[in-house]
Amino acid sequence: MLFKIINYDIIMKVDTYVLNNLESIDIPYDANLVLITSVVRPIKSNSVYSENERFSQLLISIDSIKKKIPNSYIIVLEGSSHQDHMKYYILKSGANIFYFDVTNLDKQYGESNLLYNFFLSDVFSKIKNKNILSISKLSGRYYLNDNFKFYFDNETCICKIITAEDSWSKIPHVITTFYSIPYKYCDNFINGIKKCCENIFIDIEHSFYFYETIHASKVNKNIINIGVCGNMAPNGQFIEH
Repeated sequence: MLFKIINYDIIMKVDTYVLNNLESIDIPYDANLVLITSVVRPIKSNSVYSENERFSQLLISIDSIKKKIPNSYIIVLEGSSHQDHMKYYILKSGANIFYFDVTNLDKQYGESNLLYNFFLSDVFSKIKNKNILSISKLSGRYYLNDNFKFYFDNETCICKIITAEDSWSKIPHVITTFYSIPYKYCDNFINGIKKCCENIFIDIEHSFYFYETIHASKVNKNIINIGVCGNMAPNGQFIEH
């Protein structure tokens, strides 16, 4: 399966009134909060995709969540510079956006800092006491495919753990392209993210396992394939988990 690139016409001037009115998306009751980590415009990039292609892929990520995760409340955590035209299309797609510039950090520290600063933000403080069922994270430019099924039981997590036997490092690690945790594990998750910001253990995937950001004992063992896929930025290779 090839990743479909949509050629959007990106407008360069957006009416401020339109933007302000789009930013009134209310969080639904029993919401499944979905965070998309994204850097559409990295300062140093080895990506084979242009900025517009990366943004088009991000919009596909949003659309796949809306189709696959019920009662989703989507927030794009954008780690590059603020751009009104990008904000316009994200809000118009039914998602919200949070900016925190991580372009001066490498990918491992960038993603953990992007997540941690969101949880410290006023944006999160305004919704954290709402009736949220789960927190999921999807890497920007990747999308949920037809194999994805959203299982929620308030006890187990959805993620893929690579065992020591199958790991390139011979140390277990978590595939961080997509994962989902019951909201009651939020404090433990934030604490794990904080530890990742302070000291990455090999990389973010190994850090998630090492710091028990997602408890291996809580992972739903019945899920073999998550149903998330996309193309790697450096070479365009299609991957699926």
